[in-house]
Amino acid sequence: MRAITDVLTALKLDGDVSRSIDRLADFNERQRFVNKAIDDALEERHRVELRRLTRASASLTISR
Repeated sequence: MRAITDVLTALKLDGDVSRSIDRLADFNERQRFVNKAIDDALEERHRVELRRLTRASASLTISR
């Protein structure tokens, strides 16, 4: 939490984070922190399900 406060304070005061660059997570650390692998798996699962539902609804015929 302290790092977040330091970085946001630097951004507010300086308009950039250069004085707090050492407090920032690198890309790989960020990916681990947000559990990107799980997010990607959920996205793929829902993409497949959406495709399946889209195909199913396209094949429905409404008769009157």
